Order: sequence, then C-alpha cells, then structure tokens
Amino acid sequence: MTQEITTHEKKYAITFSPEEKKVIKAQFFPPSATTEDMVYCMEVAKNLGLNPILNEIYFVERKTKIDGQWVTRVAPLAGKNAWLKLAHASGQFAGLETDVSVKEVPVMKDGEWTTHKDLVASATVYRKDTDRPFTVEVSYSEYVQRTKDGTPTKFWKEKAQTMLRKVAIAQALREAFSVSGIYDEAELEEPEDTDK
Repeated sequence: MTQEITTHEKKYAITFSPEEKKVIKAQFFPPSATTEDMVYCMEVAKNLGLNPILNEIYFVERKTKIDGQWVTRVAPLAGKNAWLKLAHASGQFAGLETDVSVKEVPVMKDGEWTTHKDLVASATVYRKDTDRPFTVEVSYSEYVQRTKDGTPTKFWKEKAQTMLRKVAIAQALREAFSVSGIYDEAELEEPEDTDK
C-alpha cells in the first residue's frame, strides 16, 4: 500500500493493492454489501486516506430513512482515531479541547421556545492557519440514540458523556478540516429492536 497524504486536507490519497482489496472485500464488508456499496465505501476510504485493515474506517450496515421507509445500506463510519488522523495529516492541527456539562438549552414546547437543562458536550479545534477556533456544542436530547420503545441504547445509557463527547469532536474536526462523506456512529440515528 502506498500512502500520499498532503498538507491540503482534501488530498489525503491512499491506494490499495489488488491483494489488499481482496482482503478488505472478504474480511471487512458485511455479507449483504452490494458491489455499489463496496465501490462507494472504498472510494470514501481512498479519498480520506483511511485504512479499513487498520480499523480507521468501518463498513457497516446502517438503516437510512428514505421517503419515510427504513432501508438497509452499507455505509462507511469513522474508526476511533480517524478524526485525529485526518486532522494531523493536514499539517494544520493545533489542538483540541472538550467539555461536558449540564446547561440550559432551547427547546420548542407547545409551539413556544423555552429552555430546559440538558447534558451538553463542546469541542473546540484549533488550526495553525486560522485566528479563530472552530467550536461545536451538541446536546444529549438531540443525539441520544433510542430503542424502538424509546429507551436509550446501551452505550447512551451507560456512557452518555463519552458518546456525546464523540459527537462533538467528530463535528468540530469535520468542520475545521472540511471532511465530508463520513460520520461517527454516535451521530447517526438508527432504529433498534432491542436494547443491546
């Protein structure tokens, strides 16, 4: 595998050998993946310079709502260290700060805006080439993933601060480094049949 990551964040570039492509197809895609799914996911991996063999990117079944119906597709999701890899690869990453606390947040109730207390995570990303940082705040009520019966899923029930922090970091780094085509699993809505 050859890797050419340039200092411009949109030109990470990674190339996979035919042998690596064969391994990735056999080992890292769910059995339901179509040829179109695989081409799409591999293009995202290649263009972002993320290697599925190193768990920098995952290809997983996700349910997506299309015209009011849930449809299963295979989609690329960022691995644990993908966001920081992309930030460092740009050559412009100058640091990251995060915080999780309870704050008053706006909410629409009975057609009127009011506020209520919510768990809020913030992430601030610094770049060497900008004067101002990129800051994102996200609230628990907006991103908590729930089972079909409305209860939070296992990770959101047991590790709410960690999950919310992941959402804030992913969004802040994506904004700061113009990353598109990939999300963190903590950001995406998916119906669940059971509380795993």
